[in-house]
Amino acid sequence: MASLELPNVTIKLEDEEEVPWLPNNQGSEDTENFPSTHSGFPVPKSEVIHGGDPWIPEPVSEEREIPTDYSSELPDVIVKLEEEEELYIPYHQVSEASVPFKGAHSGEGRERIFVGEVPYFSGCRRSFSDRPGLIKHESQGTPEKPHKCSRCAKSFMKRSNLRTHERIHTGEKPFRCSECGNSFSDGSSLIRHKRKHTGEKPYSCSSCGKRFNQSSSLIRHERSHTEQRPYKCLECGKRFNQSSTLVRHERIHREQRLFKCSACDKRFIQSASLLAHERIHRGEKPYCCNICEKGFVHKSNLLIHEMKHTGLKPFKCSDCGKGFNQNSSLVIHRRIHTGEKPYNCSHCRRPFSDKSSLNKHERAHRGDKPYKCSNCGKCFVRRSHLLTHERIHTGVKPFKCSHCGKSFSSRSHLIRHEGTHTGEKPYDCSFCGKRFNRKSNLTNHERTHTGEKPYKCSDCGKSFSDRSSLIKHERIHTGEKPYSCASCEKSFSDKSSLIRHERIHTEEKPYKCSDCGKGFNQSSSLTVHERTHTGEKPFKCSDCGKGFIRRTILNKHERTHTGDKQ
Repeated sequence: MASLELPNVTIKLEDEEEVPWLPNNQGSEDTENFPSTHSGFPVPKSEVIHGGDPWIPEPVSEEREIPTDYSSELPDVIVKLEEEEELYIPYHQVSEASVPFKGAHSGEGRERIFVGEVPYFSGCRRSFSDRPGLIKHESQGTPEKPHKCSRCAKSFMKRSNLRTHERIHTGEKPFRCSECGNSFSDGSSLIRHKRKHTGEKPYSCSSCGKRFNQSSSLIRHERSHTEQRPYKCLECGKRFNQSSTLVRHERIHREQRLFKCSACDKRFIQSASLLAHERIHRGEKPYCCNICEKGFVHKSNLLIHEMKHTGLKPFKCSDCGKGFNQNSSLVIHRRIHTGEKPYNCSHCRRPFSDKSSLNKHERAHRGDKPYKCSNCGKCFVRRSHLLTHERIHTGVKPFKCSHCGKSFSSRSHLIRHEGTHTGEKPYDCSFCGKRFNRKSNLTNHERTHTGEKPYKCSDCGKSFSDRSSLIKHERIHTGEKPYSCASCEKSFSDKSSLIRHERIHTEEKPYKCSDCGKGFNQSSSLTVHERTHTGEKPFKCSDCGKGFIRRTILNKHERTHTGDKQ
């Protein structure tokens, strides 16, 4: 019989006293001292000593359904370690181990044993090694819970559990993480949280080897291998592998949204969600940053914001060392290394590494633009885009460049602008190493390597690698030219063409050659000019091999070979 090697620890059973757990080599007796019945179940030696008839399971009839997986029916054992750490031991491992413990029976102390399968369990999911113990337990009814909360009347068997519960009401969180400053109401929650910083994942799946930092996460994952769904909805029969998922599902049937907003009639399942929502109507932001005085509705958002000032990024990537101020950001980042993209678009099957990117992408398919400007009626896919757009009407430009003082309506525009001062290009192509100052430019560039053109014109079927190119192309069909020059009223189909045109009137030449100082009104003109200094001639004739600095010059040259005079 297999034994489970553990140090001296304490077993915590549901609503029961804590009892000592001793390894097999420290017990006064092991399972060899217990005679077995013909059915394979051992008879505790104490039954024989006390003169009682040994309990022997009744023969199983052919009609009776035999449970084959007690691990799905019976509770797992939680072993309490130092600092309130919990060690998860699946039931099937406990059942293979000899685990002596003390229990009361007829007023006398006696030894009991967990060994083999435990065939009897009551409605409260507690298991027993013999039928008399089950009968006695069922006759006692609900166990007494003498420790009662004075605020909500909830009762507990242990005073320690009551003290932990009371912290929900008081908001006390005495256990503080030294890495990120997050606080917790109990020590075990802090220990689990610390694993996010250390990357420790002590719980390993026996099927695929995947590791987890919590035993509960391992249990849920293992059900994906067995397709076990132990939680069943009594209304529709649908089954779930997590109790929390079942609870959320059942609210669909009950439509249980008990907490209603008095301002807009929106309803919520949790009172905390209602309280946070009502702050939106009141404009209340009770959590303020001590450094910049910016306010937040949620305390968690304040903590994340404060890390921008301190530069604290406690969540480190083990592959590249990059730090993040949120664990969720680290999880998404790691998918860059693993290549994992678990979220697929239901329309085009395009995969995404995070759910929010998928949601935004799918709105493009649906044409869903839920965020509407109250000034001009223009709609947007994202709320952040609406907020940025509204600043056009208000003229607010809260983001100021520290180098030249120029202001911008969005942070992203400021970041891009500051790159012109610093020359920083943080986004590099994984194919050719070329660097970009915008992530969107990198994404569009990488499609030149992959050949991906996901944006298709509905009129002519032509495809494009980025949405802005599609929008500009569609104006060829519609004839739309929304960008007009204020000096000569000439119109253009895209804003960049208007900006280049306006430089003719202003004679602005912002692109300077670093060799001779000559200025140009377009970056492409500067690029061509610089080739006169470097001698670079990237456009080669396929017939004679002669090189040219511009494609237009190459096109003219090729006509000398073809005889084409057009």
